[in-house]
Amino acid sequence: MRITNKSVYTRYLGHLENIQNNKLREETRLTTGKQITGIEEQPERLSEIKILQSKISKNNGFLDIIEQTLSEMRVAMESMEYMSATVKQIRQTAIDATQPGSSSSLSTYANQIKSMLQDLVGQANADFNGRTLYSGTATNPGSLVVDPLDAPYSSTELPFELIEVPPTTANPSGLKVIFKGNNNDRIVNKDSATTEVTNVKSQDLFGSNMELFNDIINIYNTVRYNADGTLRSDTDEMTSTDRNTIDSLQKTLLDHDQKMTNTIALFGSRYNRVDSMFQQLTNENIRMSEIKSLKADADIARTTIALKMEETSLLYSLQVGARIMQNSLFDFLR
Repeated sequence: MRITNKSVYTRYLGHLENIQNNKLREETRLTTGKQITGIEEQPERLSEIKILQSKISKNNGFLDIIEQTLSEMRVAMESMEYMSATVKQIRQTAIDATQPGSSSSLSTYANQIKSMLQDLVGQANADFNGRTLYSGTATNPGSLVVDPLDAPYSSTELPFELIEVPPTTANPSGLKVIFKGNNNDRIVNKDSATTEVTNVKSQDLFGSNMELFNDIINIYNTVRYNADGTLRSDTDEMTSTDRNTIDSLQKTLLDHDQKMTNTIALFGSRYNRVDSMFQQLTNENIRMSEIKSLKADADIARTTIALKMEETSLLYSLQVGARIMQNSLFDFLR
């Protein structure tokens, strides 16, 4: 058999290349913190990691949507609580206006009621990131619809508007609250299989025909105007009929406020369900991230030891190689 230096060098260089590749792999693991440094390594584990990452990314998409929804729902709850407090104030002001000796202050009470009515309409137009909260799916000006009869008196691009129509005996002030939105549900995907309604409908807060606002306007008209439709003067007294009318209307306001309170409570339970789903998805992502980390991340201590071993092997191999290079064919024959 023929023996040459080249046959020895070829085996040595192949062994040296393997050691260098192993050393580079351990250095890459230590640098990146990842166990798998190439697609050819552990394909089954790599497939599991990809599946976990896909599920985590999908959950993150739902989490972004749910987080925005929760923020919007919190704004809506605060707004509804403010409106409930305003209705209570209007009711109390109406009661105060019927008390003996209040005739000289009726115009003041009326102005307070009108101011709170305007405030209530303003809250009904509350929005989150430019989307109104209580107008169903009509959340921007382009989707609002105005009744043709009310259109000549409308001047805003908001879903709720306090307008003034020609006065009548029944409505001497001509005040009217109109609604240009709808009562459709707005739905969010909590995950790939379940949805949740995230909005409060106008009819649940104010009645299907704006009954809450109409009752407040009737209270205002009774306090501010005489039965013949003329403005009350400071010397005009309320009649017993006026007091009975206001007494009946303030009791109706109590019913409206109770309905609003029930709506807030129902919406609160809906918020809790969405928040629970947010927590569940967050915890699921944490668990999957931990599993992914176990499969994908390198064991730093073990990798450091492996790298040290490869460095030692490389150093030893280089020393052996240096001795081999000095030998001739006659050295092998001896």
